[in-house]
Amino acid sequence: MHCKSITQLLVASLLYFTVTNAHSTMILNIDSGTTLVGVQNLNVDGTLYNVEFIKGTCFDVFGSCDSSATFVFSNESSALLAGQALLDQVFLDLVSGENFDTEPGTYPAQGCGNYWLCESIIPYGANTSHVQGVVVINARPGWAGSAGPDGTGLDSVSNVGTSLVTGLETSYARFTLVEVSSPSVFILLLLAMSTIILRQKGRS
Repeated sequence: MHCKSITQLLVASLLYFTVTNAHSTMILNIDSGTTLVGVQNLNVDGTLYNVEFIKGTCFDVFGSCDSSATFVFSNESSALLAGQALLDQVFLDLVSGENFDTEPGTYPAQGCGNYWLCESIIPYGANTSHVQGVVVINARPGWAGSAGPDGTGLDSVSNVGTSLVTGLETSYARFTLVEVSSPSVFILLLLAMSTIILRQKGRS
């Protein structure tokens, strides 16, 4: 095997793993055909996350809630990107009939929603009494709150109404980073094979 062929094989392998990881299919986890409980492989600015929609106190949902280190996103800008990804990719009306965009009361994210409105919080900071976060607003078109004319929007607030002192429950979108497959082991095997072949070729 020539050096050029080996190089081409290594490059092709790297491209395969890169494309595979970047284009993992997003999957909606829907309970009983109406409630959105989570999302797998949500693409947020090129990085994949799994998302769970959970109602509870900040302590219940995240285990601790006293600093930004508790959360996947640690600042407002990254939380806004995550919220926009939910609006652009998840809170949509599906061809299969689940209208997560225009009927949030009938097809809510788990833990939130009434006839008009569904709000989920993406926290990025906390102190001893309050949570900082981005509120993902999904409402029926024409809702007169913070959402736009189509009923969707983002709202950044320093106090999302969840006092850690009184332990009020609210709906959170809990993000976890997706572990993507690494090409390192495969590439090392190819390099080892290539080295053996080149050595054998040099001896012949």
